This record gives sequence, C-alpha cells and structure tokens, in this order.
Amino acid sequence: MGIVNTSPDSFYNKSVSHSENDFLTKVEEMMQDGATIIDLGGSSSRPKAYMLSEEEEWNNVEKYIKVFVKQFPDKILSLDTYRSSIARKGLDLGVKMINDIHAGTYDLKMLELLEEYQVAYCMMHMRGEIGSMMKAEFLQYDDVVSDVIKYFVLRLQELQKSIKLNIVIDPGFGFSKTMTQNYDLLRHLSSFQILDKPILVGLSRKSMIYKLFDSDPEHALHGSIAATTVALIGGANIIRTHDVKATSDAIRIFEMWKS
Repeated sequence: MGIVNTSPDSFYNKSVSHSENDFLTKVEEMMQDGATIIDLGGSSSRPKAYMLSEEEEWNNVEKYIKVFVKQFPDKILSLDTYRSSIARKGLDLGVKMINDIHAGTYDLKMLELLEEYQVAYCMMHMRGEIGSMMKAEFLQYDDVVSDVIKYFVLRLQELQKSIKLNIVIDPGFGFSKTMTQNYDLLRHLSSFQILDKPILVGLSRKSMIYKLFDSDPEHALHGSIAATTVALIGGANIIRTHDVKATSDAIRIFEMWKS
C-alpha cells in the first residue's frame, strides 16, 4: 500500500502531492514499483496534527480521487478518513477501500455505510483523538498486546456478518503508544493472527524508528525496511509505506526466504 497525502501537514513532506500531475506521477511510480493499493489521505493524522474541517478534508482529496479513478479504473484506491460523509463521497466516486484510524468509533455512521457499500475496511487501534492521543491517560495499558487484541475482538463483535468479510486490522503503530509499547506490538505481531483477519502494518518512517537513532523521518528508510521485515516475519499481510520500491524488494527477499 503506497501512501500519498494531499495535506501539507504530513510528517513526511515527500509523500505530499501538490498538483494532479504530481499525484499521477507518484501513483504511477508506486504501481510500477509494486504497489497494489494506493492510500490517499487529505487530513494529517500525526500526533500533533491540526484536525481539519470536513470541507477542508474533502477539498484536499476530491480532485485526486477523480483523476485516479479516471486514469486507473481497475486499481484499488483506499481513502484514509474517519468521517462517514467523506467516505461516502469517495465511494460514490470510485474509492474501493476505507482506512479508518478510529475504527468506526469517531463517526458511528461509518459502520452503517460499510454495510451499505460492502467495501474493504481497515480498522486501526488508537485512543483519544489526533491532538490528544499521546496524553498519559491514553498510554496506560495492562498489557498492550492483549489490550489491543481485546479492542479488536469487541469491534468485530459489533459488525454485521457481511461487513466482517471485508475487514483488515491495523494495530496502530505510533498511535497512543510509547516507544516500548510499539516494539512490544511488533515483537508479538503474530498474536494478532488469532483474529483471523488480514493484518495491515504502517511503520514507514515513524518516530518509533527515527527516534531510536536520534534522527528524523528523512533518514528513516533503512530502519523502516528493517522493521517491515520483522513485521512480515510476524505475519503482516499489507505493508503501508512511503517507499514502495525498497519495501517491494524487502517483500521479495522475505518471500524467497519463506519459500
């Protein structure tokens, strides 16, 4: 899954598209390099991001959805949003997957929408909201691995049987977790296979990687690939990344090793 953002507030500037031509260039390169899903986000979800209005978010993605569907009608476009109104507009234009960092808890109409449209849906674990997720109260876990798994068990129980067929889970690396908790999740990623759902992992250039080296997102590629390889060994099924070529190479090595 290749990441393309249209909000200038993204934590990694090279993932941001500033025009339709730039967007198409990024998408074409990602697909040539091995991406089978493109994840489009119009509102930054980094821990201290400014929460955009619904109008601002839609303005950031509408034209890019239209140009993607026109140029690549058979390809999978995922829309990174937690608002059912944005998701509905995107689905009506041809979006094929919704990536929701709140797993339907921010907007209770999201699950109704999924039942109506029957599309792929990634539900991620987090606590709090974008601006508050790293507050101490949201970082308290009895056991982060068990607690996150229990969260998904409860969320899955709330879904209609027809919706469950299309669910992907994301443990939410970097969202309401400390450095230690992130690595606990990565260490025990295989435990999430008990949920019997595809596991999406987003580790690309996150602070759990670059802070380990006292660095920044610009210099986190090698660490991202190392963490991604660990995640593949742990059972990750979808890798969400800014760096599709390097990640595709890592996946090929992993698949050869596994075979």
